[in-house]
Amino acid sequence: MLFYFDQLDGEVQELRQVNETQKGKLQSLEEQEKKWRQENNDLNTQLTKTREDYSELQKRTEALQENLESLEKEKKLWKSEKENILSENTKLTHELSVTRTDYANLKLEHESLEKQCTENIERLQQIQQILQKTETQVKELQQKIEDLETNNWHLKHDLEDQYDLRRQLHNTIQDLKGNIRVFCRVRPPINNELDDKELCAISFPNETSLDIRKSRESVCAISGRVGDVKQEFSFDKVFSPEASQVEIFEELAQLVQSALDGYHVCVFAYGQTGSGKTHTMQGTPNDRGMIPRTIDLIFEKIEKLKITEWSYTVTASFLEIYNENIRDLLEPNSNYDYELRYNEGRGVTVTNLKSVPIDSARMLKALMEEANNNRAVATTDFNKHSSRSHAVTKIHLEGHNNLSRASYSGSINLVDLAGSESAKTSAAERLNETKHINKSLSTLGNVMLALHNKDSHVPYRNSKLTFLLQSCLGGNSKTLMIVNIAPFEDCFGESISSLRFAAKVKEIKTCAKKNKTYGHQALLPSNGSQKK
Repeated sequence: MLFYFDQLDGEVQELRQVNETQKGKLQSLEEQEKKWRQENNDLNTQLTKTREDYSELQKRTEALQENLESLEKEKKLWKSEKENILSENTKLTHELSVTRTDYANLKLEHESLEKQCTENIERLQQIQQILQKTETQVKELQQKIEDLETNNWHLKHDLEDQYDLRRQLHNTIQDLKGNIRVFCRVRPPINNELDDKELCAISFPNETSLDIRKSRESVCAISGRVGDVKQEFSFDKVFSPEASQVEIFEELAQLVQSALDGYHVCVFAYGQTGSGKTHTMQGTPNDRGMIPRTIDLIFEKIEKLKITEWSYTVTASFLEIYNENIRDLLEPNSNYDYELRYNEGRGVTVTNLKSVPIDSARMLKALMEEANNNRAVATTDFNKHSSRSHAVTKIHLEGHNNLSRASYSGSINLVDLAGSESAKTSAAERLNETKHINKSLSTLGNVMLALHNKDSHVPYRNSKLTFLLQSCLGGNSKTLMIVNIAPFEDCFGESISSLRFAAKVKEIKTCAKKNKTYGHQALLPSNGSQKK
C-alpha cells in the first residue's frame, strides 16, 4: 500500500515537472487538465479513501499484531503442552508396549486356563458321575451299616450269652477241680548249696504226687533197725525243681478268670523259710512270679473284654501282718489303728487301709514294688533275706456290662506267708518273730483241721492271719495253696510238716458263690438297643 502511495507521489512530481515543461502545452491541454483535475479529484477522493483504508488497515494490522502476539503466547503454551503430551505419549507408548506384552501373556494364560477349565469341567462331570455312584454306594453302605449294627447288637447279646455260658462252664470246671486246691513246688538248689548240703531223695511218680525220703538210711533209736522213712503225698499238681514260673502260672491263670467272673480268689504260698515262697509269688525281673504275671493277665483280659461291653474298675491294697500287727505297706509310717471287721456282704475288711484306684499294670507293679520295699525282712539260719511277715496283696475288681446291666464284684488275694520254722532253729534275736509266725501258722493249721472235720466252730479269730483269710478259706472264695519245700536233708522235718499240712488242706471242701448284681434295667435292652 505504501508502495502505491509512493508511486502516486512520483507521478505527481512528474506531472508537475511535465506541467512546468509543458506550460506551453497547458493551454492545449486545459481541457485535458480539467480532465486530469477531475481525475486528480477522483484520485484524491481515492487517496482519502485509501488513507482511510490504510488507517483502518493499520488498526487491523495492530489488531493482527496483538492477535499474533497472543498466538505466539498460545504457541508457546501449545508447544509446552505438546512437549508434555509427547512425554505422556512416550510414557503411554511404553505402558502400551508393556500392556501389550501383558496382554499377550494374559492371552496365553487365558488360553491355558480355558484349556484347564475345559479339562476341569470334564473332570467335574466325571466326579459328578463318580459322586452319584458314590452316593448310591453310600446309601447302600449305610443300609448295610444299619443291618450290621443290628446284627452286631444281636451278636453282642449272643456273645454275652455265650460268655455267661462260658463263665458257668468255667466255674463248673473249677468246682470239679475243687474250690481249695493245693500245689506243691520243690525248689532247685541254688548257687553253692550242693557243696555243703545233702539232697533228699525226691521222686515224682506223676504230675500229682511225690515221694520223699532221706538219702541216708534212718536207724530206729529203739529197735536199732534200718527204717524206710519214705513219705508219699498227693496233691492237685506237683512241680519238680525243673518247673518254670510259666508252668505254674498256667494253672493260676484260670483262677484269674474266675475273679473277673465275680468270684473271690485267694492264692497263698506256704512253706519253710528259704523254700522259695517269695520267689514263687514275686519272682525276679527276669523270671516273674505269680503276682506280676497275675497283674499282666488281669489287664490283658480287661482289654479283651471291652469288645463285649464289659468295663472294670480296679483297686489294690497292700498290707503285712508282723508280730500280729497289721501294717499298711503303702503308708508304713502311718499311726492309724488297723482293725479287722467282718462284713456279711464283703467279707473281712481292714479299717483305715489305703486302697488305690489302678488304671494300668505298670501302675500296679510300681505300687507292688513300693510295698515290697516296705516289707519286714531279716536274716535267718535258712535265708539271708527272709520275709518275717505275712504279706497280702488284694486286687479288687468291679465289672459292669453296658448291654445286660450286669455287675460282677470279685477280688484276688495274693498272700506270701512268712516262713514256717521251728523255734529251735531260729536265732535268739528272731525268736519273738518266730513265735508269732508259728502261732499264726499253727492257727491256720487248726482252722484247716476244723474245716476238714467240718466242726461247727472254726477258730478264725485266733490270729489276724486266719481272720483276714476267713472268706478265702471257708467262705465265698476259690483258694489255691502253693506249698513250697526245699530239697535238702536238713530241711526234711520241716518239709514233711509242710506237706502233711498241705495234704489236710487238700481234703477240705467249700462252696464258692459268684458275686453278681443287676441294675434296675437288668432284663431290658439299653436305649440304643430299644432304638434298634
